[in-house]
Amino acid sequence: MPEQEKKTRRCSYCNFLGHTRRSCLVLKAGQGSQTKKSSFPKHKNTNGRNVFVQSFGDRQGSPHLVDLRLDNHHALHNVEPYMETPAVNTPRRVTVDFAVAVRKATPIPTPPPSKKERHQWHFSLPVLRFPSLPRLRTAFVVLLLLVSPVPVFTYYQELRETGTMVMNTGAEGFIALHASTIAALQSDIGVAKSDLTRALGAFASAEHILDTKHPIFFSILGMLPIIGADIESGEHLLGAGHHIALGNTYILKGVTDANGDSSLSLIERFDVLYTYLPSVLAEYQAALRELRRVDTATIPTEHQASFEEFRLLFSTLARDIEDTTELLGAVRAVIGGDSFKRYLVVFQNHHERRPTGGFIGSFALVDVQKGKIVHVEVPSGGSYDVKGQLTEYVRPPLPLQLVNGRWEFQDANWFPDFAASAEKLEWFFEHSRHTTIDGVIAVNGTVLERLLRVLGPLVADDRAMTFESTTALATLQKEVESVEGDKPKAIIGSLIISLLERSGNIGRVDAMKLLVEAREALVQKEIQVYMDDPAVHQVFQQYGWTGEIARVEKNQDYLEVVVTNLQGQKSDAKIREDIEHQAVIDEEGNIVDTVVIHRTHEGAPGEMFYGAPNVSYVRVYVPEGAVLLDAGGFTYPPEEAFHVPESWYGEDADVRRLEQSESVHAKSGTEVGREFGKTVFGNWVKTNPGETSSIYFTYRLPFRAGKEKRLGERDTEWHAALMPFEQREFSRYTLLAQKQSGSSALLTSSIIYPTSWLPVWKSHDEMDLAMNGGTLRVPFETDMVIGVLMEKSN
Repeated sequence: MPEQEKKTRRCSYCNFLGHTRRSCLVLKAGQGSQTKKSSFPKHKNTNGRNVFVQSFGDRQGSPHLVDLRLDNHHALHNVEPYMETPAVNTPRRVTVDFAVAVRKATPIPTPPPSKKERHQWHFSLPVLRFPSLPRLRTAFVVLLLLVSPVPVFTYYQELRETGTMVMNTGAEGFIALHASTIAALQSDIGVAKSDLTRALGAFASAEHILDTKHPIFFSILGMLPIIGADIESGEHLLGAGHHIALGNTYILKGVTDANGDSSLSLIERFDVLYTYLPSVLAEYQAALRELRRVDTATIPTEHQASFEEFRLLFSTLARDIEDTTELLGAVRAVIGGDSFKRYLVVFQNHHERRPTGGFIGSFALVDVQKGKIVHVEVPSGGSYDVKGQLTEYVRPPLPLQLVNGRWEFQDANWFPDFAASAEKLEWFFEHSRHTTIDGVIAVNGTVLERLLRVLGPLVADDRAMTFESTTALATLQKEVESVEGDKPKAIIGSLIISLLERSGNIGRVDAMKLLVEAREALVQKEIQVYMDDPAVHQVFQQYGWTGEIARVEKNQDYLEVVVTNLQGQKSDAKIREDIEHQAVIDEEGNIVDTVVIHRTHEGAPGEMFYGAPNVSYVRVYVPEGAVLLDAGGFTYPPEEAFHVPESWYGEDADVRRLEQSESVHAKSGTEVGREFGKTVFGNWVKTNPGETSSIYFTYRLPFRAGKEKRLGERDTEWHAALMPFEQREFSRYTLLAQKQSGSSALLTSSIIYPTSWLPVWKSHDEMDLAMNGGTLRVPFETDMVIGVLMEKSN
């Protein structure tokens, strides 16, 4: 034993150091002695040592205090484990004792039932679980309401009023949300935030009403067909509102971050927006799913029309966001987001029509990297600067031999399918400059007019001239033709630099106007793009910006008129063109089309640039397999006017692959061939100043107009079987008409059925319906689908 422990006295009762049996408090506590201020119960621990816990006053001891005295052998068996009190999370839909809830909610006292009644009728639903079958669930709840006390039905009106409050508040939130969405898309951040806050406040109020006013009864009555639709619609409406609000928040954040830092480059702004758009799209799609489950009849009457309009517009907006996300990725790649890009930009003069829009008099080589234009080269000699550098000698297509015996860069846009012509332009450029490019962009002269409408007149100080939107092309044409020497197109380079400088210093309003003009130019094929990257090109193709000859649906008619001015100077500026199309369908559904093209030359003989006779090669593209029945009105140029290629010139591989000549129409000399999945008819037309020339093609389509029989709206299948004469017979005809880039024509399309057929639907409001068909007469500005649905009369 250690020396220190020997000197210390140990109690003979508790075996604890520091005191004796005489003064042992444990002994006194065990003998019943109590101290007013404190007590020390004896606890034997595993070490032979005692643990003392002191309590004061009348406070209760801890429930976790265990008496380990020797005479308490079962103390540990009675110990309960310590557990923290779990947090209570009350869900919106709860399970309840229905009878108890009703009695607590109603102010009408209910007399206590007798003992016998309690024995016979007492039932409880401590846990109300919903069956999986909707019909059984609804029937069970209806039965429960019928056998419950009368006070349940006094609750009905209050529930309906509460539901109306939720719908009204939610509708107000949607009105504010609609305004917030529009403001966000217009980059009006202040208004967007204010409206979004107002919308969120309204949704929070509606959510509070739904959570605090009768949550039990909303949970139970939500299963009833009478009230359940109102409750479920309210919940879906609020859910949609929250998703849209969160999506708008992402939009605001993206726009704010993109515009907040002026030091960000264009590509960095694209990256910021591109980061937020996927989150916006996810929230909008979730909102659409909720909106589809809202019953419009449950919306307050004064808001129903607005809600339907919002649901339709929002569905379109969600699709636009999805398209925009994909488009931003493509644009980012085009402007050199990840690597250096070089593009060939060709300027087409639509006053001298060519298949893709106009004669290529000049071009620019544009280098971009990380969203910035790092270099622009505009040859002062125009497209002819490439001519002397071309190392290949190939024969041009036969009609082009009217202007040249060798195929060269300036005439490379021969194919009406812009992708094919763009690839040919790349081929000529690479075999002249010996450098590769990443894409081709064609820009018509009308785009200059659009730019000047927004940016205002441009003044060329060194030449003492002003370019205005209405006269810019004529002024530019006069300047180019009047320059002597080998640099007639130098003015175009100066003009492009001035336009780029002016465009970089415009406000938000003018920037939006430029975007609108650019979109219209793309839709009307005044701008066409071709990208070597297939993924990027496919994105632009979906928007109709790539100028391809379109594919058609099964049994769909097709028409594109392509005019190529080959010896008429700039006389297309004075040509007024009318295209008349007529489809005649017989009783068997056979279709015969006639296309008449009227070209009126409004120029004066000898007028500068515009007074020469217009000599053009016209191709009409129709459905593949169409049979030419008749054609006429053509004027073939004299043989001596053509340039004969040298015998050693090679044959172009693309012409051989894309153009397949089949026959020549004996009567008219019209060439019949196949190109781009279409049958094509080609011939010549000459229009002198002050005169009108008309040519026509009549052909039979290789398919019949579709027919189908349907039952009347009130008929049944067995009724139609017994009385088949009540079946209705329908026939549908549609035409896809594609516009040639650079053209400005008036299109008239007439659809004629036998007199036993009546029109029941038309594709355009402007179409005039007759007893057996319809006629549409509109400016031919974009590609369009024209059609009617006819019903066989009895």
